[in-house]
Amino acid sequence: MTVPGAAPEWTYSEYARLPDDGNRYEVIDGEVCVTPSPGPAHQKPPRYRDFGVPEYWVVDPFARAFERYRLAADAAPEICPETLAWQSAPDAPALRLNVQSIFPAP
Repeated sequence: MTVPGAAPEWTYSEYARLPDDGNRYEVIDGEVCVTPSPGPAHQKPPRYRDFGVPEYWVVDPFARAFERYRLAADAAPEICPETLAWQSAPDAPALRLNVQSIFPAP
């Protein structure tokens, strides 16, 4: 049933024609919702430290590398362009990631 004067519902074909302008477009219950893309201010890596996260990784697809940040080091990240090794405990086996195998060939 259509309510007189109500805005028409968005279709997929209309959604597909929206511009690729950095905004995030979603169609929810037939209505389009627009939000800006997250930027560095929204990601807040220092909050990981505030909450006691001991280590986290950032994938940099342009550099084709991982950046490893460690709470204990409190320094610049370790750049891992080839292999990233991680252990959940000192006596645990290491998880080894071949970083270049994760990215498509250039």
